[in-house]
Order: sequence, then C-alpha cells, then structure tokens
Amino acid sequence: MKGIFTETIIEFIDRKQHWLFLLVTAIASAIIYFAVSDKLELVKNEISSQASLLQAASSSLNNFVTVIVMLSVVSIMFLIPRISRKGRVEFYLSKPITRTKFFYGKVISLFAIYCTMILLCGMLVAGVLHYLKALTFSGSAYIVVIGLASFLVWFSIISFTGFMTKSVSISFAAFGSLWMMQLFLKHRSEWGIEQKFVQLILDTFYYILPKTSEMSSISIQLATGGMTVSYLPIFTSLLLAGMLFYASMSAFGRRDF
Repeated sequence: MKGIFTETIIEFIDRKQHWLFLLVTAIASAIIYFAVSDKLELVKNEISSQASLLQAASSSLNNFVTVIVMLSVVSIMFLIPRISRKGRVEFYLSKPITRTKFFYGKVISLFAIYCTMILLCGMLVAGVLHYLKALTFSGSAYIVVIGLASFLVWFSIISFTGFMTKSVSISFAAFGSLWMMQLFLKHRSEWGIEQKFVQLILDTFYYILPKTSEMSSISIQLATGGMTVSYLPIFTSLLLAGMLFYASMSAFGRRDF
C-alpha cells in the first residue's frame, strides 16, 4: 500500500501538475483580490451592502473551487485507464497483494493527493478573502468541504467509466453529458410538463444522477447564512459515489488481466 501511494505521488510530481494547480491559484487569487477589493470600496462608500459583498466573496471562492475540482477530474481521466494497462497492473498483482487492496490503494492514493491540492488551493484563496475580511473561515470551510464532496462524486464516475471502458474519450463524454444533464434536470419543475409518466421519468433521472451544481448552491447558502431548503442533493450524490466505487471494485476484481 505504501509503495502504491509513493508511486502515485511521484507520478503526480513528474507530470508537473502541482505547478499547474498553484499557477491557477495564483492567477485566481489576484483576480479575486482586485474584484473583491472594488466591492469592498463600494461597501465602505455605502454604495453597496455587506450582504452583497458576502455573496460576491462566496461566489468567487465557490467558482474557484469548482474550477480546481474540474481540473482534478480531467487529470484523473487520463490516469484511471492506465491502472488497468496490461503489464503495469500485472506487476503489482504478481506481488503479495490482493486485487481489492491494489484497487483501494490506488484509488485512495489518487483521492488523497488531489483532495490535498484542492484543499490547499481552496484555503489559499480563502485566505485572501479572509485578509480582506470579506468571508469568514467557517464560510470558506463550507465551500471547500462541499467542493471536496463534489470531487468525490465526479471521481467515482470517472473511476467507474475508466475501469469499465479503459477509454479517456468515453470518460470525458460521460463527464460532459452528466454535467449538462444535471444542469437541465434541476429546472425540470419549471418546464410545465403535465404528463405524470414523463415527470416520473425525469424525477427518476434527477435522483439517480449527480447534483454537484446544487451542492455548490448549498455551499454558498451555508457560507452566507441563507436558508437551505434540502440537503438531499448532497446525500443522493454521495450515495451514488459509494455505489459506483463498489461497482468499480467488483468489476476490477473479476477482470482477466
């Protein structure tokens, strides 16, 4: 297990991904600093409200975390198919390690490394907002933690498609399709559909598919002290993640290498 984790870290560093994350964070920090500073001046001059500043700061951090999460997901799209590559996986399975331990060792290693980067980058930007006194630490924590939960959901989807198909293109197509579908389905009640059968189908897809866009909205509501109607999008999305990880592990255990 330790060797798998070490190899995953070395691969992450060799691909220079940590520099990409830090570069994006530095650029975002500068943009957010000047944007929120302008908003802060409006509040000082009583042209804008404190609530408006809090909303702007929360949305800025949430948008940044979303970008970092998506960057992590795209990176993992290229890594998951390699795990099942002939020769590489056989090397590990020739050692005294079960398929289950190898699977969880690799998946947990990837998740831990990218979660660390998301957390680090998120807290750096949150530090800028805290320095400007635009967002509290607790408000930042809500956004970053729910961002990590969103990453877990997408990671499970990419892992499932990657292990099942060994294809980067299919993983990317699945990610793009599900992302768009969740955006459409959350507005299904506004479509004015009267047929109950169609409504049932749409509701079924809504509850099955991930709802990370709604999770982002919940994080902003919590950060700004707003009323949260329901935590159902978080619970159902995490349930989906658990089911997909289990399905991925089962498929990996039965595969003939």
